[in-house]
Amino acid sequence: VVNNADSPPFATLVQVDPKTGKLTVGPRITLAEATNGAEQPVWDPRTHRFYLSIPEVNGPGGTGPDGAVARINPHTAAVETLFPVKFCQPAGLTLGPRQDLLLGCSVPFDTAGNAWTAADPITAAPISVIMDARNGKIDRNVPGVSGSDEVWFNPGDGHYYLAARANPGGPVLGVI
Repeated sequence: VVNNADSPPFATLVQVDPKTGKLTVGPRITLAEATNGAEQPVWDPRTHRFYLSIPEVNGPGGTGPDGAVARINPHTAAVETLFPVKFCQPAGLTLGPRQDLLLGCSVPFDTAGNAWTAADPITAAPISVIMDARNGKIDRNVPGVSGSDEVWFNPGDGHYYLAARANPGGPVLGVI
């Protein structure tokens, strides 16, 4: 579970007894480098790791271009690595096919690399990002939709869905 509102934000591992459902609170993982909260966690059963969206890393607190996805080892309760991502501020996170992660970029950026607002005279450059969960490589920046918090992969139709509430031009349901 993630407490994104604390400063710095932190995650807590919780163990579930499969027979009784009893919850046992485990170690706390402090995310000192996260300067705009921490967001969606996702479990990858193939790597046996948790992944966690970090909207901003060592930035000013909401407008910085540098975000990341943290890979967390549940056995050591440690962040193994931060996979960097630029011009995205990842919030939503979902695991798709071939161990790809879709990052719902919560903050759209403009073509000059600054956080975009409706009053911005510079053209918005909204993206969503698909990242390889194994090594953090950016497989693709998908242009055209940003401002997403909730994202989902539907294995039934093979599509990603993005609830893009802060998309430049107005809210949309993005489909990839």
